[in-house]
Amino acid sequence: MSKLNIVNIGLIGAGEVAQNFHLPVLKNLQNVKIFGIVDRKVTNAKIIAQKFNIPNVCVDVDELLLLPDLHGVIIATPTSLHTEIALKCINAGIAVLIEKPIAPTYQEALQIHNASVEKNVKVMVGMNQRFRYDARMMKNYVQNNELGDLMYIKSGWLQKKNKQEWKTQSEKSGGGVLMDLGLSMVDSMLWINNFEEVHSVSANLYHRVSGKVEDLAVATINFQNGSVGIIECAWAIFSYQTNYNFNIYGRNGSAQVNPLQLFKSDGDILKPQVQPDKLSNLTELTKSFEMQLKHFVSSIQHNFKLISNTEEALKVMKIMDGFYQSARLGKEIIID
Repeated sequence: MSKLNIVNIGLIGAGEVAQNFHLPVLKNLQNVKIFGIVDRKVTNAKIIAQKFNIPNVCVDVDELLLLPDLHGVIIATPTSLHTEIALKCINAGIAVLIEKPIAPTYQEALQIHNASVEKNVKVMVGMNQRFRYDARMMKNYVQNNELGDLMYIKSGWLQKKNKQEWKTQSEKSGGGVLMDLGLSMVDSMLWINNFEEVHSVSANLYHRVSGKVEDLAVATINFQNGSVGIIECAWAIFSYQTNYNFNIYGRNGSAQVNPLQLFKSDGDILKPQVQPDKLSNLTELTKSFEMQLKHFVSSIQHNFKLISNTEEALKVMKIMDGFYQSARLGKEIIID
């Protein structure tokens, strides 16, 4: 494909994430035209199309894919629809950005990966946490060996309340809070740890508020090199605010976020080196979506390898399947 001056993007699913992040960011990108929109609520799609000057409101995905000069699509639907929609887009030769998770299970993720390889179509998974400034700085610390060999990674994400009802329906979401929040932390943990091989996983899931899906989860990843990752996530916690933390501990230092700090050893003393660019969590979140979408669009324009690709998503989904299997069987699961 020759270089495109303008990349035409179609949006499939116009819910909370699309309206709060995708559409406002895409509207302000000079090299992007929001070309078409599909949503099961057609009236809602028409209102959004008028607000964001989207020329084509389509009744379904098939109609969207028939639009001439469509270069890429964003899939922001309930997880249960990801595989079917992604396969249609891949078979049509259209680049795809799938909001996390890539699919409800490892096997469905494998279908998407295999199709993208066979058709040579770009498929990116929307792991926007990787594009946060503090996350990129932490990865730099690890890559530059600022912390020494990693021993322990601890991550927690405790939300006050989940507003999207479909996420509490396992047939649509693929799981509860572990799939919603925990998956992002698994991806960050693997990415920052340079996708170190995983030996085993275990998880405990609790249903405090809803009997349908888990709303509290504690999970462990044991890496082949002996390091350990711990994840805790919850919806509807009894707190006045959402809490997010991500801490890395190495032999020569440690790092954490909220705020971003690096602690380096000096003899037996750890001296904090505070990152001066303090951004609010909302600003970090918004900018992470902006960086992610710019990367997706640029990959279409310049044909370079994607960050957060399907091969990496398969590794994440294998761990997620392991977590749920561990919770069902009540034992540690060895990862092949």
